[in-house]
Amino acid sequence: MRDRGASEPRTRADLQNISGATQRFTAPDIRDGWYILFGGRGEKLLAAPTVFAGVTYFTTYTPESGVGDPCEQTGQARLYGISYLDGAGTFAGGERSAALGRGIASDPLISEGVEAGKGGMFGWVSGGAGVSAAPWKGAPALKWPESRTHLLQWRDTRIR
Repeated sequence: MRDRGASEPRTRADLQNISGATQRFTAPDIRDGWYILFGGRGEKLLAAPTVFAGVTYFTTYTPESGVGDPCEQTGQARLYGISYLDGAGTFAGGERSAALGRGIASDPLISEGVEAGKGGMFGWVSGGAGVSAAPWKGAPALKWPESRTHLLQWRDTRIR
């Protein structure tokens, strides 16, 4: 959402709805940003998003319907990859999301690896209903920027 310095609170009317699979943000002159309505019934974002190379990555959870015992609840985890500029999907075929498995997914973790451009995105899915947690399956590959330098190490000077 773009801040134009307005004194009143923002509303959904200030944004462009781009929930359709092929819709993109096309009204920057009259709207302050965009939003997407999740497709799954009860779908919700439960973990922190990650921004990398112009893309916002986040996971969602959609509970199963009709399961009476909450201990038997598994649900579906999804990974979203959306361009923060226009809301375009960044996965194969322009898709915005991909299924990760059953249960609740962790935040997307990005690792560059020991060789520049050889890392990836990783995470875990809880499994649910007595099933052990497992690494994501089917997460799309990251698009590494061409100009990215390879960081060998760092030191956070805020921590002593």
